[in-house]
Amino acid sequence: MANGLVLLTVWCLSLGVVEGAHINNKHLDYGVLLDAGSSSTKLKIYTWIHPDANSSLPKVTLIPIERYRFEPGLATFEGDLPGMTSYLAEILDVAKATIPAESHALTPLYVLATAGFRLLGIDGVREGMEDVEEILLNSTMHPFRYTEGGASVLSGEEEGVFAWIAANYLLGTFHDHRPDTDSVGILEMGGGSTQIAFIPHDPLLAEEFQVTVGGRRYSLYVQSYLQFGLEAMRARVDQVLIDQQGGPVIKHPCMLTGDSRTVEISGNFTVTMNGSGNPEECWRIYVNLVASAPPEKCYLKPCAIGSVFQPPVDSTTFYATQAYQYSLTSVGAILNDSTLDLSGLLGKAEAYCAQDLSEFLPSDWKYASADCGDSLYIHALLTGPYGFLSNSTAIHVATKAGGNSIDWALGAMLNFLSMTFTGDPSHCSVTRKR
Repeated sequence: MANGLVLLTVWCLSLGVVEGAHINNKHLDYGVLLDAGSSSTKLKIYTWIHPDANSSLPKVTLIPIERYRFEPGLATFEGDLPGMTSYLAEILDVAKATIPAESHALTPLYVLATAGFRLLGIDGVREGMEDVEEILLNSTMHPFRYTEGGASVLSGEEEGVFAWIAANYLLGTFHDHRPDTDSVGILEMGGGSTQIAFIPHDPLLAEEFQVTVGGRRYSLYVQSYLQFGLEAMRARVDQVLIDQQGGPVIKHPCMLTGDSRTVEISGNFTVTMNGSGNPEECWRIYVNLVASAPPEKCYLKPCAIGSVFQPPVDSTTFYATQAYQYSLTSVGAILNDSTLDLSGLLGKAEAYCAQDLSEFLPSDWKYASADCGDSLYIHALLTGPYGFLSNSTAIHVATKAGGNSIDWALGAMLNFLSMTFTGDPSHCSVTRKR
């Protein structure tokens, strides 16, 4: 893979994240970031304290003060300018009501899209982002400071790098000048894609990102798998079953007995999915979907999913974030200290999936079957291509570190602040080497 610069930089001086009780200051500044995911857009409003002396680099305090989720995903409105306009207006109205009016004009606004937009392809991305730009450059839409280019689509690898930076920033890795072996890895799970990022113990042969933080360089392995997020994988399992069974009624092993849903295949042709609650069969489907290539097709060993190279995870501690928590919480696989009970995950998932839908509260019916299949997928992914030992205790399922959210958006906002305060990308950088 050719060398190339990944266009993100991270300001990494004396940064800190604190709770709202510490933000009483007349120079409080705000930033708005729209995290446009595959199934929803999350409104994230960050705040920091700016120093009085503009000539000095500020000590930034960055916190999320509001988080709202808007469905469906922004990519749903690609090609529908009126619909996208109404959708964004609703989100921005919440931001406007949250941030003090006197700060509106100084508040930067960014839109970063992830897997949902990446799935649209080159033409869809271009047209969709052009619509977003047209809407946000219209000053009657919102009172915030939006500049051209403030909306973009992140690559999966950029998303992984941002999340890795955010987690290690929150855990103090960069502040304390700890050795590389003290850094944590990141496992991200979204609706459309999944990411893994960590510093391997062995030399990197591919997929290397050199992350410079505070003048210190870290050689980071980052890989993103498009179409391997939870929603994408559910759709792929549906297709496997349709190919195997035909239709119009499908026995679905990843759905609870008593559950049923209708899936539109093409045009007006639909099939009915009836849950059969067969976790062993469901798990085998996922194992096949994430299988590593056979040795003769694994050209750079070891391989993870397909023929993609991945170094061993060894003893690295990982934080599993985003959608990892939902199904793992439901099946009871997260221990009190947030450690994933990987050795017990499969058994707990099987017991969960063996239940009838009628055993759940009606309020839980919407996600009960999804949690069954998702937990089996996570087990297949972690113990298969990712290479975690079945008895590993190295994974913590957590959305927070030090009381603050682990979120790629935090890394992204740090990036934007780095350019705002320093204007110099050399303070910290991320370069893709190979």
